Amino acid sequence: TGIRAKPYAITRITKSTTGEVLEENRPQLSEVINPAWIYVLVDMMKSVVTEGTARYAGIRIRHPLAGKTGTTQDNRDVWFLGFTPEVVAGAWMGYDNFSPLGKKDATGGSTVVPWWTDIMQTALKDYPSRDFGPPPEGINFQKICTTSGNLAKGTCPKVRLEVFLRDTA
Repeated sequence: TGIRAKPYAITRITKSTTGEVLEENRPQLSEVINPAWIYVLVDMMKSVVTEGTARYAGIRIRHPLAGKTGTTQDNRDVWFLGFTPEVVAGAWMGYDNFSPLGKKDATGGSTVVPWWTDIMQTALKDYPSRDFGPPPEGINFQKICTTSGNLAKGTCPKVRLEVFLRDTA
């Protein structure tokens, strides 16, 4: 959600003889990215699993999910980074010596997403299905004509609702 937690290594120091707390650290949080920007980005990444290159994960994992697949030049690396509101996981396949994988059809979506999905199904089994949350202040929804890509008018044959930052549609 665009919140930075300042890292720290020691949570508490106590006196061994009395248990008195000598020092205690708690997370220091600060907003570093506008929540509306994060909402738009997550919405775009949700479409990767609902209609894009990671549809396999979207069909098999019964949780709201978002992510991004990737395939480098000459199929040297293929990867998928995906997340739910509770869990983030990335999977990569490639060689440490920068050699191509050898399969021309190896992609993040076709090769790594099924593997990632199997792992995440197990990782998510104890988590309830929960959505990413309501839109923050500064979000606007508009109907878009999928044929033209413009704001939908009454004559558009196929319409979908899209997310925008306020005043950017």
